[in-house]
Amino acid sequence: MHTTHTTHNHRQHAGAMLLLMIITPLMLVSGCKGTEIGGSWAEQPITIDGNFRDWDNHPTLLLEEQGAVVGQCNDGENLYLLFRTNDPKYAMTIRKTGLTLYLDARGEKNKDFKICYKDGPSMEAMTKMGLGMGEQRQERSRDQQREQSDRPDQKPQESSTPTFTCYIKDHIIEKNIPLDGSEGPAASFDTCMGFFTYEFKIPLQQSQTRFYGINAEPGQAIGLGAVWGDMGEMPERPGGMSGGFPRGGGKDGGVRGGGMGRGGGMDGGRGGGPPSGGERPDLPEEQEVWFKAALNTNIPIVEE
Repeated sequence: MHTTHTTHNHRQHAGAMLLLMIITPLMLVSGCKGTEIGGSWAEQPITIDGNFRDWDNHPTLLLEEQGAVVGQCNDGENLYLLFRTNDPKYAMTIRKTGLTLYLDARGEKNKDFKICYKDGPSMEAMTKMGLGMGEQRQERSRDQQREQSDRPDQKPQESSTPTFTCYIKDHIIEKNIPLDGSEGPAASFDTCMGFFTYEFKIPLQQSQTRFYGINAEPGQAIGLGAVWGDMGEMPERPGGMSGGFPRGGGKDGGVRGGGMGRGGGMDGGRGGGPPSGGERPDLPEEQEVWFKAALNTNIPIVEE
């Protein structure tokens, strides 16, 4: 009887520990700064295509306040990063101003290594998903484009071509690099299962000429920062449009689906500013979130 009672207690304890392991990451991201983000060893390289099917066996972390999910894993050569959100406002700001990632091999919050990826859904894609402007605003946008084409002195509209830049202090100034990883980092965007999904690959090897890595090794902890949101100062346009950005994402201007809300960043949201005259769209605030990410090894753990 004593043995049965002890076994029952052990099972209760194990169940409680498992529940705590599931709940704790969500508690951490909802209100703490400098969150630790778990990772895993990638037995197979992650395909950088904007589809998170490769992440089924890797842990991800919910940023409840920001309405986003992040994940990281690595193998012996590369660090792989995942960022996805179902907030159309964030997706549009990333398309315009970029998703910026900082990586610090010393495990701190230094911004000596930076990549910035500007890509996202087109307005046409947003409309097809039911997340873009209504027919009236689409017609107004077309009228603005026609008006712009009739004025040769007007600056052309911003190109929708994705851009990917890399900056390394004392090594390279911020420069455009190809998305395919031929100079080290790689990036991709796609819309997957209703989520706007961004994937990255960054070499662990030390930076070399025309090949840029973070100088880290499996087993060490690195600092990882992510910055996105904030369309900046945008001129007011007739009819309540500002910079061609649609008002809100859902019925209440928040995140669509999934029950994930949005708020200020864990390290303090900035930017956006209040609407002016009741006509300016509800622009998302800039978010800056930092993690400590432990790079994994493929060395098995031997239990004593």
